Amino acid sequence: MADAATEVDTKAALATAANEARGLAMDSIAAAHSGHMGLPLGCAEVGAVLYGSQVSIMQHIFFVFLLFATACA
Repeated sequence: MADAATEVDTKAALATAANEARGLAMDSIAAAHSGHMGLPLGCAEVGAVLYGSQVSIMQHIFFVFLLFATACA
């Protein structure tokens, strides 16, 4: 039972992280007056999952992903 609650909390946290990444991407693209929001918005879940559950050693990789995704947009 505790595992199910932990899994739900983890999924909620990853969803929140993905939404925050989307917001940061939209703000940075709007501030630059250039770019397309497709990649940052579409890949936010990928970055959140990589950061939240797969990449525990290099925690800064998610922010590098955001910078890369925003630069490519």
